Amino acid sequence: SLGTALTLSGSAAVTVKGFTFKNGLSEADGGNIYCSSSSLALSHSVVHAGEANKGGGIAAEACTITISNTDFLSNIATKSEGGGAYLTATSGTISGSLFEDNDAYNGGGMYVSGDSVTIDGNEFISNRASAGGGLYVDGDSPIENNLFDSNAVTGDIWTAIGGGAYALNHDGAITGNTVTNNSAVKDGGGIYLEGGTAAVNGNTFTDNSSFDDGGGLRLKLSSASVDNN
Repeated sequence: SLGTALTLSGSAAVTVKGFTFKNGLSEADGGNIYCSSSSLALSHSVVHAGEANKGGGIAAEACTITISNTDFLSNIATKSEGGGAYLTATSGTISGSLFEDNDAYNGGGMYVSGDSVTIDGNEFISNRASAGGGLYVDGDSPIENNLFDSNAVTGDIWTAIGGGAYALNHDGAITGNTVTNNSAVKDGGGIYLEGGTAAVNGNTFTDNSSFDDGGGLRLKLSSASVDNN
């Protein structure tokens, strides 16, 4: 459909369950779903083949969200961040959901900045970007118990970092994740951490690759604690 399929604004509070959003097209943000200064609970749904500048699947700005058991498939951010999801100044949780075959410049599967969104128990599979193939987090959102599988960052040999995930200035927890078969043209095939004091504990890294440094994990200007991985 030309235009965003679902738009929330002006302190709206909406619960959506069991819907399929497909082929939304926006020349701004949020191809299939756009949330501004509102509250959204989304579950057991499919967000498919949306296209927008940011957030091909969903864009949320200054919202409170609860997303669970929802599939974000083949969405594209044409000019910027968040192929599957773009979340800024937004709080809440994303759990039990699938992000697969999404594309963006940063954060192929999901891009998160500001506030804190708990990212728990999701699957990020075969997403693509120039940084943060599966996930890009700028801030302290906890990254826990997720699967990062076969995500990739491609493009410029000097900037393509964080195949599975890229975390910038992250002071939160990165725990219990399985990071496998991800790749980066430059550094951090599995996860790339830049700055911050993240606690990187209890993760499994297997068969990740990078052209330069950190096939599994790359730390730059970071004071992270890395234990029991």
